[in-house]
Amino acid sequence: KHKIGMLYECCGKPMYELGIISETESNLKLMERRLIENGVEELVLLCPNCYYFMKGKIQIPIVSIYEKLKELGEGNVVEREKFPIYYPCPDRKDKIFFENVKYFLKGDITEPFQNVQCCGLGGCAAVKEPELSREMPKQLIASDEKELYTYCASCICNVKRNGYEQAYHFLPMILGINERVPLGIQTIFNRAKYRFL
Repeated sequence: KHKIGMLYECCGKPMYELGIISETESNLKLMERRLIENGVEELVLLCPNCYYFMKGKIQIPIVSIYEKLKELGEGNVVEREKFPIYYPCPDRKDKIFFENVKYFLKGDITEPFQNVQCCGLGGCAAVKEPELSREMPKQLIASDEKELYTYCASCICNVKRNGYEQAYHFLPMILGINERVPLGIQTIFNRAKYRFL
C-alpha cells in the first residue's frame, strides 16, 4: 500500500556481541551498499535492537515502525485499563521507541518490571551465560503482574516460551492482526524462506 519493501537480513548485533567485530562491520557496509544501490531512502525498523545498533553506523536514515505508522496515519489505538510495560533493554534509557508506541495507547501506563535486568536473550546471554539467561525470565513470571506488554519480538517470544501466558507485543495489536507468537525456531525458517524468494 505504501510501497515499502521488506528486508530479513540480520543487522549483525548478535555477532558483534560475540566479539566478531570486523566481520559484523563489513557485513553492515555490504548491506548498506546494496540498499543504496537499490534506491532505498529510509529504513523502517521493527526491532529496538536493530534500531539502536544500526543508528549512526549507516548513511540511510532510520525510523521506528511506530514513528512511520504515525506519519502514515496507520494503526489502531489500543485501549486497556492499564499497560504494565516491559521495556526492551536497548530502549530503557532513551525510550525513543516507546515515545512513539505511546501515541497508540489509551490507558494507564505502569512500570512494574523495572528491577528485571533482561528477558534473558540480551547480550547473547543464552550462549555466553546460559544459566543466568534461564533465570532472567523467571523474575518476570514471579511478579504479581498478570499481564505484560512490550515491543520487542525477542522479549515476547522468550517470556511466553518460559510460561508468561498473558504477554503481548504492541505491534500486532496496533495493526489489528491476530498473530501467533512463534515459540520455537519458526522465526529462523520464516527468515530463510522470505530471504531467498
